[in-house]
Amino acid sequence: MANLIVLAKQSADELLREAYQAAVAAGALPAGAELTGTVEIPKDVSNGDYAANHAMVCARALHLPPRKIAEALAAHCALEGSFFSSVSVAGPGFINFRLSGRWYSEVLRSVREEGMSYGHIRDGEGKRVNVEFVSANPTGPMHLGNARGGVLGDALASVLSFAGYEVSREFYVNDAGNQIERSLPLPSTRAITSSPRGRSTGPISRKRKKTGFRTWRIMTVFRPTATTARISKNSPRPFTPRRGTHGSTSPRRSATPPWRSSALRATFRK
Repeated sequence: MANLIVLAKQSADELLREAYQAAVAAGALPAGAELTGTVEIPKDVSNGDYAANHAMVCARALHLPPRKIAEALAAHCALEGSFFSSVSVAGPGFINFRLSGRWYSEVLRSVREEGMSYGHIRDGEGKRVNVEFVSANPTGPMHLGNARGGVLGDALASVLSFAGYEVSREFYVNDAGNQIERSLPLPSTRAITSSPRGRSTGPISRKRKKTGFRTWRIMTVFRPTATTARISKNSPRPFTPRRGTHGSTSPRRSATPPWRSSALRATFRK
């Protein structure tokens, strides 16, 4: 696909170089200078779709005010058959170009011919990129930030794929490390299972018993499936948020721990 935005910039640069040669031939500008500059899309497009700074860059080489150079170049620009309908001078010497209907017609023709592949570029050159997003934390609840990360991450991966990168999407679940080792199973107890007979997987070390997390959120997740959970009476009690006087939250012990609810039907033992 031909990048019409880049082609328009290149076309404006070529028109200015040709205009300089024409101005030299007409005696409007001195010869012997190399016309250089950049063509960019301006922040304010009220004066034009593209702006060139060639007159200001070459002012010292031509020994003329930038504004005068810009006016001479604009007067000798041959726009017939180009992507531009008009050229004007603004400010200290900016040369502004306005796009013509031919450029927009080329855009529509490209869209029709390329269909769903319109806009596809190959800047990635097949480089491998891994996009990790959402990153749910199993020791805490899902929240709006996780949903936002899912949308942004998937959109970014699609854009990179369209740009020629080989993209792999990763929904990272942070289910490893100390926080899981200290949370599952619950401290100072045997593992919680969904077995109807409440079979455990083994005892928990004393070290984990002392450093365990308060895992009332995980207990909430297990509640629909666990029929009998063997939990120690010495397990730390859960915390529930309480609204403070200034709108902040402060921890407060729950009046009824989740393992004492009738829904869980927990049996206590050491």
